[in-house]
Amino acid sequence: MHQKPTSATALTKTPTYGLILNTSLLNELQKVHRIESDTDLADVIGVNRATLRRAREHLTLPSNEFMTKVRLAFPAVTGDQLFTIVRTN
Repeated sequence: MHQKPTSATALTKTPTYGLILNTSLLNELQKVHRIESDTDLADVIGVNRATLRRAREHLTLPSNEFMTKVRLAFPAVTGDQLFTIVRTN
């Protein structure tokens, strides 16, 4: 016979993780590279402004494509510097 999980076990979830954009570093890169607007920054990265805003405000987890484009736009900065691991649940 199978045992029913206890209430503590039933509430336990396997943690999930994702990456979020380091907005402080991105803001600093924008200043250093004299990128005047968010529209210009989105163009440099190769994404639309709405995608950049959602990533900056941590409204969604950035896609692999977005992360790749940010790394290509700023090759002197590592992925570990640009993105931080966070628990999502």
